[in-house]
Amino acid sequence: RFRLDGQAVVAHPLRYKVRVISMHGMLVEIDHAMKVNEELPLEITLEEEAPIRCRGRVASCHERLQQIPKHYDVGFEFKQMPAEDNARLARVVKALSGRH
Repeated sequence: RFRLDGQAVVAHPLRYKVRVISMHGMLVEIDHAMKVNEELPLEITLEEEAPIRCRGRVASCHERLQQIPKHYDVGFEFKQMPAEDNARLARVVKALSGRH
């Protein structure tokens, strides 16, 4: 799972930190490298709402330098997101952009 400041979690077998999220994708810090262009199911779990589900494509994977143990910044492109999930994501992105 990917955690976003306690506000959202993206389902994967493990939890990871979401560094940036937008309507088109997200940047996640994880503890292993991923293959660019790999596609997998993603789920973003919100505290008070139904989860956001979609397919995700690994758009980038870069090792975070000088970090032990190794971590990677992995960029996911959101794909095949149902309209209802897209609307929930829009609310999350809007709420987070208002916090800065």
